Amino acid sequence: MAKEIEEIAGITTASNPAKAEEDFIKGLLAAAEFKNDEALRQPIIIKRAGKEYFTFTIRPLSNEEFQTARKKATKYMPNPQNRKLPPIEKDFDNAAFHYWLIYFATIDEDREKVWNNAELKKQFSLIQPIDSIELLLMPGERTRIVDIIMDISGLSADEELTTEDAVKN
Repeated sequence: MAKEIEEIAGITTASNPAKAEEDFIKGLLAAAEFKNDEALRQPIIIKRAGKEYFTFTIRPLSNEEFQTARKKATKYMPNPQNRKLPPIEKDFDNAAFHYWLIYFATIDEDREKVWNNAELKKQFSLIQPIDSIELLLMPGERTRIVDIIMDISGLSADEELTTEDAVKN
């Protein structure tokens, strides 16, 4: 099992402890760059009845991006206990949450080209960037895309994560 951990983390055991430490640090820094890892990106092709309409690429999301999406999809109200206390959740819009997840997960280049498309916004009088996601994607497509985002972000609900899997992943 130790060998598997070494292979996964890209750490080589060396007789030189400084080299092992350097490899370890490189592994940590590489792991922190998951949002930019080309291998984790997933192209999405929107195809209906055999006709391809458009494509875009998604990437894993950070915890901060998940939290931002949740905040944007939540309406708040003054705290009834005391207005000086932080506001409390009034309503959570699950569909808007999914739209924001798709928006944030789309790579920058495709986000501008597809969701922030000036001609599309003008043609349909769209205000928020997520309005284009609601317009262009069918509900089932949105659900499947969110499932892929969760999967590539390490949040797949399809599998139970064992201790051994956690170490491998």
